[in-house]
Amino acid sequence: MHRLLTDLSLDECGTLAALKDTSAPFLQYLDKVGLHLGAQVRILAKVAFDNSLELRVNRDRMVLISAEAGKNLYVT
Repeated sequence: MHRLLTDLSLDECGTLAALKDTSAPFLQYLDKVGLHLGAQVRILAKVAFDNSLELRVNRDRMVLISAEAGKNLYVT
C-alpha cells in the first residue's frame, strides 16, 4: 500500500515507490538531491516552521526536502 512521504511519522522508514509529479523539473530536483525509486528513506525530523522533512536516504546520506516535494512522493 502506498502512502505519501509526508504521512510518515518521525523515525519511520519507507521505500520510495512512486511519484505523483513526473514533470521534468521535479525529476531533475529528485536527481539533484539523490532521491530515486527504490531508495530507503527514514524521517529524521519534521521542521515546524514550514513542514520540511529531514531524511536519511539509504542509510548514508541526509537530505532536507520541502513539504511540497514530500507530498509528491509515495512510499511503501
